[in-house]
Amino acid sequence: MISRHRTKFRVGFGSSLIAVLALWVPQSTAGAAEPERAAALPSAAAAGATASSGADATSYWTPERRASAKATPLPGLSAREIQRVIKKSTASSRLSRLSAPPTAPANKAATRGDSKAGAAVNKARPWGKAGKQPALTTGRLFYRLPDGSGHTCSASVIHASNKNTLWTAGHCVHPGGGGDGKFYDPDYMTFAPDDDGGRAPHGLWEAAYINTTKGWADDGDFAQDVAAVEVRPQSDRGNIQEFAGSQGYHFGYGQDFSNVTFLGYPAAGNGRSFPGDQLTYCRDNTEDASGWWWDERLQMVCDMGQGSSGGPWIDDLNGDGLGYIVGAMSHVYDPDPNDPDNAWSDPHGFSSNHGDGAINVYKDVANH
Repeated sequence: MISRHRTKFRVGFGSSLIAVLALWVPQSTAGAAEPERAAALPSAAAAGATASSGADATSYWTPERRASAKATPLPGLSAREIQRVIKKSTASSRLSRLSAPPTAPANKAATRGDSKAGAAVNKARPWGKAGKQPALTTGRLFYRLPDGSGHTCSASVIHASNKNTLWTAGHCVHPGGGGDGKFYDPDYMTFAPDDDGGRAPHGLWEAAYINTTKGWADDGDFAQDVAAVEVRPQSDRGNIQEFAGSQGYHFGYGQDFSNVTFLGYPAAGNGRSFPGDQLTYCRDNTEDASGWWWDERLQMVCDMGQGSSGGPWIDDLNGDGLGYIVGAMSHVYDPDPNDPDNAWSDPHGFSSNHGDGAINVYKDVANH
């Protein structure tokens, strides 16, 4: 269930960052002459990108190409960079909350899942239950950069009226900054649910349409690093939501949740390596990323790194392995980007705000 505790000025990456941030006080927006136009808000949906009708990402993403795809680097932000994120942030809860329940796949009995309920798990562990929920709704998102190199993120099937929508991070579909013309080519984007050892046991679902926020597409704003992907139905398995089921979502419900399960496909983490093609999880409470009331990012303790970008943060995961997406892996804190030995010295993961930006992107893609 959704928790409602709030801890003021708790920051996972230490008091030193609080000291830096305390030097900056935002200007009040009270009494502004007129409200911003919705289209100009960082939380507005960007223009999106549509795949060509003749695209064949399934043929392109051979087993060999999937095996050689590089895990997407998880952005590491310095204290100064996080200060900039917070400075640009505004309390964006202008829209009403949006939610929907999870859905079971058509063959519910065959895919009954597990919640792995219990104590907190801050050092990521293998999920180990392929073919069951929530593994069936979670997978790897493969995409190609303009230079032709292949990369992979994590993503999840999310409940949508089109029955073919995935949830992930903005930096998995767009590099951040540069505007609408910089989307990664959806012709070369595909999703492998329940991927286990690179086998893609349920085939691939090709991208049809992708989108993120204006804040991410125009400015690379990590407070708005969210994205959704519409996929095409498979000829033999149909809509992905009917085949695999879907996770529900709670957007605009704040940052504080209890016993959240984070799922992803990391290839590296805090001082150790991971396979990259094995579903892995952490579980912990989430809370405000910085304590500043206008900064609506989330944080939790987990040491997953590159490849876990876009992995769902699922609240209230039940015995069937179904729950509610409240976040997605976006970035980590790096105290000294110039010193690789310092990376991951603080194993906190951060999710972008899942309020208005998430709502706008979700509505745009789910209703596309």
